[in-house]
Amino acid sequence: MGSFSTVALVLGSRWGINHIPGPLLDGVMRALEERHLRMLVAHLPESMTEFATAAPMLLRELTSDGLLVTLNESVPPELEEIIVQLRIPTVWVNDQRPFDAIYPDERTAARIGTRHLLALGHRRLAYAHHAWSSADTSAGHFSVGERLGGFHDEMQAAGLQPIRAFVREAGEGDDQRSAFAAAMRSLSAADRPTAVLTYSGGEADTVLTAAIRLGLSLPRDLSVVTFSDQPTRGFGLDITTLRIPLMQIGVRSVTRLVERIAEAGNRFTSEAVLHELIHGESCVPPPLAG
Repeated sequence: MGSFSTVALVLGSRWGINHIPGPLLDGVMRALEERHLRMLVAHLPESMTEFATAAPMLLRELTSDGLLVTLNESVPPELEEIIVQLRIPTVWVNDQRPFDAIYPDERTAARIGTRHLLALGHRRLAYAHHAWSSADTSAGHFSVGERLGGFHDEMQAAGLQPIRAFVREAGEGDDQRSAFAAAMRSLSAADRPTAVLTYSGGEADTVLTAAIRLGLSLPRDLSVVTFSDQPTRGFGLDITTLRIPLMQIGVRSVTRLVERIAEAGNRFTSEAVLHELIHGESCVPPPLAG
C-alpha cells in the first residue's frame, strides 16, 4: 500500500451523481476494513466554473493513495485529465468505460430477465422505464441504455417485436401521475403485454398498481421482472428480481484499487459483474398462447 494507507471516495454534489446505495458502500467499507485501510470522502462541485478551480486543488491535497470515483453520469472530461496528469491510481465505480472500472453487467442481466419470461411462453413483452419512452437512452446512468438494449437484443434473438407500451403522450408531464396514466393505457389495450421487464422497482410498482386498478389478476394476467439491489415485494408478491451486485462491485473496486496502487498505477481492463436472478412469485406462463 502507499504512504497514507488511505483511499478517497470521490462524490458529486447532487443526488443523481452523489447517491451511493447502501450495499455498494457496505462492500467498499468491508474490503477496506479487511485491509486495515482508511477512507476519506471528497465532494466535487457541480458547477463547471467551480470545478475548474476546485478539482485540481482538491485532488492534489487529498492525503490518499488512490481514488474510488463514483461520478457515474455526467463525468466532466476535465476530471479525467486531472487524474491522468496527477498520476493518481483510480478506479471508476459503477461506471461503464473500457479501462479501470468495475460496473454491473446491465445488458446481460436484461437479456437474462427477458429470456426468463420468454422461456415461460410469453410472446407479448414490453419494457418499462421511468422516462416511459425509448426515445432517449443517452442521458443519465449507462444502465438506462444497457437495460433497454439487452431487452431488445433478446427479443430480436427470439424473432419477436416488443410491444410499444408505457409511453407518455405528447403534452403529458414528467411525473408519477403521467406515468400511471401511460401504464393504464398500455394495460387496457387489446394487445396489452402479458409480461413486462421494468427498469427498477419504481416502474414495477406503477405497472402493478395499474394492473390491479384494471382488475387484472397477478401474476396470471401479467408477469413482471424488475431490477433492484435487494429482493423486491409488492402487492403481496415476491417480485422476480435481477439483483444488482452492488456489494460485490464495492469489494472488487477496492481490490482493484489496491492492486493499482501496488503496481504504480498500471491500468486494467474494466470488469462487468453479473446480476443474480432471484425467482419470486411474479412470473408464470401466460394464460393463453401469445
